[in-house]
Amino acid sequence: MGWFSNEDKRKQVAQNEAKAQKKKREQETKLQKKVRETEMKRKTLERQNRKLKEKQRQEKIAAKKGIASRRNPKERRTWW
Repeated sequence: MGWFSNEDKRKQVAQNEAKAQKKKREQETKLQKKVRETEMKRKTLERQNRKLKEKQRQEKIAAKKGIASRRNPKERRTWW
């Protein structure tokens, strides 16, 4: 231990701090990327869910009117 001067010790401490900060930044970047991906997936699922709900609503309206559904065009629903 006596081989190193104070300046060498300061350099070593500075290098260790720089490494720690770099590692912390990399972890934060990974976390932010994961958060963005999760947010995109959530938005995609919400969009799909909205489209599905609207489609179901339209089919329900069509069923009341007796109009054939898109899924089965030959089918004609009647309510009388």
